[in-house]
Amino acid sequence: VAFLIEPMTRSIIRCGAAPQAMLMKMAVNIYTIGIVTSLAETTHYAREGGLDLQLMQEVLRAGPLSSDLMRSKLPKLIEKDYDVQASVSNVLVSHGLALDSAREIGAKLPLIEVSEKLYAEAETQGHGDDDFVAVVEVLSSAK
Repeated sequence: VAFLIEPMTRSIIRCGAAPQAMLMKMAVNIYTIGIVTSLAETTHYAREGGLDLQLMQEVLRAGPLSSDLMRSKLPKLIEKDYDVQASVSNVLVSHGLALDSAREIGAKLPLIEVSEKLYAEAETQGHGDDDFVAVVEVLSSAK
């Protein structure tokens, strides 16, 4: 199976048997959701404040939190490009899976609990099939 996956990733990291591997996948999803939701909120704040979004992008890319994820999602947020890479609906499912798993292991996920509400609202507003950066529209409509 590794030969099928190798072209799609920088490296293959073996995370153990199914229960531990699934927990690792959930941990990565939690991190990804948090980063993209924060980036959406940052872009919304900057746009509302009249900041130059291209300059903000330059500043963020030069900073310590720059990442491949940020470099791929920030332009989509700036351009309001919601062509799907990972849909709002799929990310909402990931929220539910993460919260279910957290309950099973006794972990609290307050940020995921809050962001789940934002993604549910984005889906209600018709963004279910859009890329999950479209969560920014929930913030924009809250005026």
